[in-house]
Order: sequence, then C-alpha cells, then structure tokens
Amino acid sequence: TLSELIRQAEYQPKCLQLRHRFIATRSQVAYIVRTGFLRCRRLAMTTLYMVRSNPVEGKEDEFNRWYSDVHLPEVLQIDGFQTAQRFRLTEQQMQPQSHGYLAIYNINSEDVTGTLENLRNMRSLTMSDALDLSTLQISIFTEL
Repeated sequence: TLSELIRQAEYQPKCLQLRHRFIATRSQVAYIVRTGFLRCRRLAMTTLYMVRSNPVEGKEDEFNRWYSDVHLPEVLQIDGFQTAQRFRLTEQQMQPQSHGYLAIYNINSEDVTGTLENLRNMRSLTMSDALDLSTLQISIFTEL
C-alpha cells in the first residue's frame, strides 16, 4: 500500500493530502517504488468532484469495503481523476445532514469536460447494491 511504501522509504510526507487516507494512482505508486518518495505538486487550479452518499440500510460494512477497495481504485484509473479521499460524517454538526459519507476526487482542471466524459464512457465500473442510489448527490467545484 501507499502508506507502507512511504514508511519503507522513511519519508515523512510534507504533502498535506498524504497525512490522511490517500489513494494514489499507479504512476504515483511506481514513482514511489522507483525513487523512495512521492513528489507533491500543487496543480495550477483545483477542481473537486464531490460525491455525497449513503449505504443501503444494513449494508454499511459492505458499502465501505466496496467504496474503498473497489470503487475508488477503479475511478482513479479513469484519465483525468488524480486523487481520491473518503470522509465519514461526524456526530457534531451545525445543522441536520442527509448524507453519512463524502468522497472528494481531485480532477484534471484543464479538461473538466473531458474527464467527466471519460467517467461517463467507463463501462467497467463495478457497482454495489450496498450503495443507496436514491440519495446520491454529485457536485463539481473549482478553485476561486
């Protein structure tokens, strides 16, 4: 895994995204294996593809396994998707919330339309019946 590779290289990540659960692309992992560390670079502009979701009642463990172990790695194989990170809703909130989970993907800001088209055309994504599609919300934000 990425965290094991970083530990083996005795590299303390200076890149903020590596201090949290981080899924790397194949080319990033290959670079770590080859050099012993991961280059952290700031993109000229950041575009976020944000997915709010819920599991089907009674299938939360299956949902989390599928999302982290199957879905995120598959999405990161799509040209234009660069990183992905998942979050769980905390108990402390300022107002009522309708979604228990959030996934944030960093996508290619120079070709957002092309990246989204690549996602639409991806026919081999493995879906799970543990995902409640009726509550799924997707938003795309760009840096100001």
